[in-house]
Amino acid sequence: MHPLLQKSKCREHSSAGSEHLPYKQRVTGSNPVAPTTESRAIRGIFFYTQIMKVELEKILSVSGKPGIFKLVAGGKSVIIAESLVDGKRLPIHPSQRVSSLSDISIFTIEEDVPLKDVFTKMKEHYNGPAADYKSEPQVLRGEIVKFLPTYDAERVYDSDIRKLFQWFNILQAKDMLEFVQEEAEEGTDSAE
Repeated sequence: MHPLLQKSKCREHSSAGSEHLPYKQRVTGSNPVAPTTESRAIRGIFFYTQIMKVELEKILSVSGKPGIFKLVAGGKSVIIAESLVDGKRLPIHPSQRVSSLSDISIFTIEEDVPLKDVFTKMKEHYNGPAADYKSEPQVLRGEIVKFLPTYDAERVYDSDIRKLFQWFNILQAKDMLEFVQEEAEEGTDSAE
């Protein structure tokens, strides 16, 4: 039997904390009058996998910082973000330029396509990691045509395409490509 589950002969555990009380001692106040008995149930830890839906509004791009960040906490004068590359947390001050990935879109010939839709198309096309963002610009432009053939080649710069592939690979490695459906979209569909 596990040593923590063995019943002590002279002491019981109090539910008020980790201190041990003699069995016959009566305590008033925040501690119970009589010590509680030890539970015989064995508590197990259950591991399960769950598909996490990501709110793209909480994934941030900070100018001057490599990679993308997850919003952890926000305050009046500073927000705390955690890097999705190395897991380090850092403060982001109001003087820094921050963009939510939900606010970013890609120029196309018809209309701008939100980044969420571009990531969804990339996920369907690649079914795994995409091309390396450090590849030659011509290679990346050839890749973007495969899943977004109507992108505007004049207004989408090479640096934008590099960021797109880098961000996709970071999110894909962290299994964060399942996005939360926006309630505004669902509300307009049901109202029609």
